[in-house]
Amino acid sequence: MKRVLYIENSGEIIGGGQISLLLLMENLDRDAFSPWCICPAPGGMSAEVRKLGIPVEICDMPALGLQTLPAVLLALWLLWRRARKIAPDLIHANGSRCMFYAGLAGWLAGVPVVWHVRIVNSDGWWDRVLAHLAQRIVVISQAVNQRFIFAQQQGKTRLVHNGVDVERFIGADGRAARRALQYGDEPLVGMVAQLVPWKRHADFIYAMGEVAKERPQTRFLIIGSDPHPQGGYGRSLQTLVDELGLSEWVHFVGFHADVAAIMAMLDIVVLTSDNEPFGRVLIEAMAAGKPVVATKGGGVPEIVVDNETGLLVPIGQRSALAAAVIFFLDHAERGREMGSAGRHRAEQCFSIATHARAIEAIYRELGGVNI
Repeated sequence: MKRVLYIENSGEIIGGGQISLLLLMENLDRDAFSPWCICPAPGGMSAEVRKLGIPVEICDMPALGLQTLPAVLLALWLLWRRARKIAPDLIHANGSRCMFYAGLAGWLAGVPVVWHVRIVNSDGWWDRVLAHLAQRIVVISQAVNQRFIFAQQQGKTRLVHNGVDVERFIGADGRAARRALQYGDEPLVGMVAQLVPWKRHADFIYAMGEVAKERPQTRFLIIGSDPHPQGGYGRSLQTLVDELGLSEWVHFVGFHADVAAIMAMLDIVVLTSDNEPFGRVLIEAMAAGKPVVATKGGGVPEIVVDNETGLLVPIGQRSALAAAVIFFLDHAERGREMGSAGRHRAEQCFSIATHARAIEAIYRELGGVNI
């Protein structure tokens, strides 16, 4: 059995990256691999890892900069000591900041390092530095893969789509969630996403305002929290809803941990992101059998087959977004057909078992056929 040390960017669960890592560790073949984890701080992420029965170490990983250099060097030394104690056969870094620490610790210990990249936007020359420290780079979509054309030439990149626990979403009951949020049988259209600017929630608000004029019985839910509330993005969205006079129709629901129940509650799921790296929420919606409307950019077309498992619209085209939602509201049977096709695609292409086996194959590449 080989020991894999996972190094995570955050002590909290702040998005799909942490959820994906938890699912991977949970579904790892424990007869072949023994997972350990290091987080930069105690919190929700480290607590969930412990619930899986996986040992967790806490080791600070300060942001890089000249002013933080002494703290960075101390943290690197402490991380290397922790890694020596754990004695991993392989290190898996879930993000860029922790890849710096993981890459140097792996180099010092003579242990191969996998860098899991979930962001489309390049960090320029820093990408080349981190890629040099990695033996393999896992990218979650072709869109992310374009960030590493230079590493493709070195044979380092491997495309592995995120996986979802599909079974969790099949047959989930959304009635309790509707009651808890005080909704009845009215149609519910939801966007499930962190409140961050590149998700383009304003497009959703404006477009759903158009829908509300045509289908006033429908309600539109923004489900997710603002990871940086001091920045005011979430408050600005609420102000926009108030200014447009949409507070009766557009509701902010906040973060909900039971995503399966939320998906079961919704009739249509919308994602308006600008160049979404992947879009695991779309797989979750498809696994729940829901029709989806999403912007055509980033990794989304690798998930949603247009006019087969959902409808794709150009980024920023609010009227097209509204028209797609109205189509599903008016053609429920077609929506059910696309939802069913989406569920089949999620089962065939994006299950967590498929994802875990693909990652394990990369581990075997690095460690030899006997792992």
